[in-house]
Amino acid sequence: MNTDDALRQRFFSIACHLDEKQRRLLAAAEAQSLGQGGISRVARIIGISRPTITRGVKELESVFFGACSYIGNGPNFMVKAIADASGARTPGFIGYILKYAIPILLPIYTLVWFLFLRT
Repeated sequence: MNTDDALRQRFFSIACHLDEKQRRLLAAAEAQSLGQGGISRVARIIGISRPTITRGVKELESVFFGACSYIGNGPNFMVKAIADASGARTPGFIGYILKYAIPILLPIYTLVWFLFLRT
């Protein structure tokens, strides 16, 4: 069995159990694993359009870069409140952005993008 047939069989054996978004993410993960030209190849093999797979790739990549936008949600406010109540020094939102997000996370995210996520 060649690689294209294996990919087709792998995709369609699980696709019937997935909703549209999950199928898009699975196709995107397969395309990323193939590297250069993976989107076109997966689109041809399984019959999903290139823009749909590209959207899935962007959705997968956004997971890596979500921490900067995650700071202001409810669970993090709860953790901050508990830490403040116990006397721990914690930064506010602007302090977090200036002390941690820009000098630490931004270079790490840039490196991860450069090494693994460029298409």
